Amino acid sequence: MICVITLYDIDTSNVAPFSSAFDGPWKRISSRLPGQIHTILLRRSTHLLFFLVQDFWESERDYANAERNAEVYSFRQSLRTLAVCQQSMGIFRFRDQWEKDLNSDDTNRMPSELRSWQMN
Repeated sequence: MICVITLYDIDTSNVAPFSSAFDGPWKRISSRLPGQIHTILLRRSTHLLFFLVQDFWESERDYANAERNAEVYSFRQSLRTLAVCQQSMGIFRFRDQWEKDLNSDDTNRMPSELRSWQMN
């Protein structure tokens, strides 16, 4: 299982349409997507225009297939039009999976874009 995380900064006038998009259109679309488990929409308590979306998928392949789906693409585009800024944080795997991968393959290395975060 994976979790795809995206941050959104929403304009004040678009908060209601943004949040309601997950109650109606996304529930309808995602219910037909193979491998889509659940979506969580969180709103930052100290800055009410910031939202975090967590999409849970059975696999990266299911997520990649969904991203090629025309309905999903259209939905994501509609979210971008409501947002002042949108930042994909990427795909995250759960501990049991990444630990298994680390134990089975010693070639796993920190991605180059994250090396600057590494503590010496």
